[in-house]
Amino acid sequence: MTSRGQIRWSKLRAHFEVLLPGWTFSDADHYRFVYFGGVRARLPKGAHGRKDAEIELGHIKHLFRRFGKLDEAKRTIPQLR
Repeated sequence: MTSRGQIRWSKLRAHFEVLLPGWTFSDADHYRFVYFGGVRARLPKGAHGRKDAEIELGHIKHLFRRFGKLDEAKRTIPQLR
């Protein structure tokens, strides 16, 4: 199954609070770096660094896979199913 669609950064942050307790992030020019459990993953900021950009589902799946939380994320976030 392919990863199609997008989720807004603001909606994704709400899911991070539940799935990744204690997570932090930092902004760079073109990416947001998300930190959890001593691991870093990056997400693109979107078109022209928008504040509430839409992020492709493939990037989000990669992030949760990197943190070892992909199965939990698929149960919690309907777009990832």
